[in-house]
Amino acid sequence: MAKIISSKNIKPIMVDLKYPSRAYQYPRPLINLKRAGAEPPRNLTRRPKKYWRTVISLLIIFLLVLGFIGFSNFQKIKSEFLNASRLISGNFSFSFEALRGFRPQEAAQNLEKNQQTFNNLQDLLNKYHVEEITNLAGGAVPALKQFANFLSAVSALNIKFLEMTQIINDLQLNGLNYFQNNGSLLIQNIKTLKELTESLIQEEEKAKNAAASLKDISSSFSQINQEISSQYFNYLPDFYSLNEFLAGLLKILDSPQEHHLLVLLQNPAQIRPAGGFLHSFADMSLSSGQIANINIEDVFNAEEKFQQKIIPPQPLQFITKNWGLAQANWFFDFPLSAKKTISFLEDSRIYSQKNINFETVLALNLEVLKSLLEITGPINISELKTEVNNQNFLTVIQKEESVQESKGILKRLIPLILENLQNLNQNQKQTLSERIIKHINQKDIMFFAQDPDLEQFFLKSNIAGSIYELSGNFFGSYLAVVNANINGGQSDAFVKQKINLKVNLDTDGSALNNLSIERENESASEANQNFIKIFTNPDSQFLSLKGNNIKKGGYPFDYFGADYKVDSDLEAIESTEVFDSDYNFWSFKEAGKKILAAWFNVPVGQTKTLSLSYQIPPMEDYKIVAKPVYHFIFEKQSGVNSGLNIVFRAPFGYLWEENNNSVFVYQNNNPGSRIILDLALVKRP
Repeated sequence: MAKIISSKNIKPIMVDLKYPSRAYQYPRPLINLKRAGAEPPRNLTRRPKKYWRTVISLLIIFLLVLGFIGFSNFQKIKSEFLNASRLISGNFSFSFEALRGFRPQEAAQNLEKNQQTFNNLQDLLNKYHVEEITNLAGGAVPALKQFANFLSAVSALNIKFLEMTQIINDLQLNGLNYFQNNGSLLIQNIKTLKELTESLIQEEEKAKNAAASLKDISSSFSQINQEISSQYFNYLPDFYSLNEFLAGLLKILDSPQEHHLLVLLQNPAQIRPAGGFLHSFADMSLSSGQIANINIEDVFNAEEKFQQKIIPPQPLQFITKNWGLAQANWFFDFPLSAKKTISFLEDSRIYSQKNINFETVLALNLEVLKSLLEITGPINISELKTEVNNQNFLTVIQKEESVQESKGILKRLIPLILENLQNLNQNQKQTLSERIIKHINQKDIMFFAQDPDLEQFFLKSNIAGSIYELSGNFFGSYLAVVNANINGGQSDAFVKQKINLKVNLDTDGSALNNLSIERENESASEANQNFIKIFTNPDSQFLSLKGNNIKKGGYPFDYFGADYKVDSDLEAIESTEVFDSDYNFWSFKEAGKKILAAWFNVPVGQTKTLSLSYQIPPMEDYKIVAKPVYHFIFEKQSGVNSGLNIVFRAPFGYLWEENNNSVFVYQNNNPGSRIILDLALVKRP
């Protein structure tokens, strides 16, 4: 009989010998051999490796197909986007510059073109199913996903900017009406504009990050990044500045308390360095975003109540013993003149007794009111039995024999003009906007604010009437011709001025400047008595002068020992003064420039020319490098229209790249507030 073997000795691994000390592993579960007819359990064996290889191969083929499709389409997309990027960046740059020039409609038109381009690119992405491909194979074709993210970010940025321009356009057309009648709507629009600006800054940061991820993908994308970044992202500081400006503006407007805006009415027929003679002024009180009250005052009425005794600038000492409000705009730098005017006015008993402080200043030449009359039409002042229109306005104002009456006319006329401006149709509003922009560009309108954020915005926007600040390594020429009518009546209304300058450059970086200023006096009754100041580079060296006058007689009043104060701003300038008795002119420092000043009078019906030669010395350690850029800066005097003609001669052996000639000529019959020319020198072949 066979011996029965115990089942515990049967193992799933068969070996010839089983060693008690060796551990055997059991990868498969034990089978209960006692169960008769038991089915073998599932998964007792692994599937063949061939199965997994097939799956992986199919997946790789699938991804390769997707990759090939994505790559093929990606090349087409990249080409289209590279072409579009140039158009987009150019439109954006034009839009921003249009907005800087107060032309929001033009800005909006170009941004709308951009948006259409973005839509076309998105349609292209949809056509090639980029979203589906990036969802399935984003890791295999990463550039497609980054490209789509970048397109989305820049498109969102463009939309925000477009919304901003639309609000600015509305404010430009209707802001004056809001300012007069609907302060709450004005405030709401400005708040919305500020929110959009903040959102745009955030979108710009997103777009910037998206652009940075593209530049490492390929040289083409690096070029796209450069095209977009050079335009979109370079303006980011300007949006920060705008945001700060809007915050400062809201501090004044969005307040139930009264804030005071000083409006200076300057008469260019009697010119002063910062504009026309201070004919009259208006105290405009603001509350909750709109005008609460306008009080127009005669400047001499406020000056009579001005108690300070201050030594005036030396040229003014021929016509006044005390420096007062009427002569406060003596400085060519308008921010300084505005501060001085505020200081004198707040010291007048009219405002000191009421503790009134002026936070902002708006200077208007009377030419602006003439333009407003041209839009509104004639205005009848029944009390004075006078009809005033754009043709006779300046004549009425400039009548010397009825000075007090003319100021009475202004006091009655300005509220009537503002009233009529509320009834303009859409075309007239557009015309008004265009005229205001033109006057701003011509420096007939200037702004100043005590708030640093507001003033910084005015400075950056070139509407502050400030003097351009030259850098320490400035390579070029600066010029401003500044006149002051001293006891010449209203003769500047009849004076025509032409400025001619020849700039001869040398290879050491020096420049010989020959300047001539022609003034023609067409007045039939008044000689033009003019103290002229010529602003040049700080290191300019005088060579010769002719055509100027000698002022006979000394100053009529001796301030030595008298109870008069010395103005610190004026002293800082006059302490640098040097008089040249051979040529009868003064030189001194003002606003970081060297000034050459002289009397330059033009008799009735005559034309005279002042000729000045001066040298700009070579820069220290100067060497002409490859294509150096020569800068020329001209700044206009508010209230003075001058023809400008400049001839630049390149150094020996060099040409101007702009016209491939050794001589470059610039002409402008009526230049704007600031002209900047950048001319590149190249070696003659």
